[in-house]
Amino acid sequence: MAESSKLRVSDEERERAAQEIREHFAAGRLSQEELDERVQAAYQALYGPAPEFDRVEADLDRRRHRDESRADRREMRAERRADRRER
Repeated sequence: MAESSKLRVSDEERERAAQEIREHFAAGRLSQEELDERVQAAYQALYGPAPEFDRVEADLDRRRHRDESRADRREMRAERRADRRER
């Protein structure tokens, strides 16, 4: 597909992507280097939806789900320990 036939990414979309990336950094899912690279790529993205733009956040949802799964497992273990203490 030629670039002229793709939709340009808006400033709002770039800012949204950069903010989501910053949230992942704050949650500890990204290093400072990854943060810098991804934010820069988000701001430089011209066309979307396209690999150029989507690649910036491609694996972050998997990382979020992995972290949520870990948190769920920790919560379940804590509940089991509390149940054992009550017995």
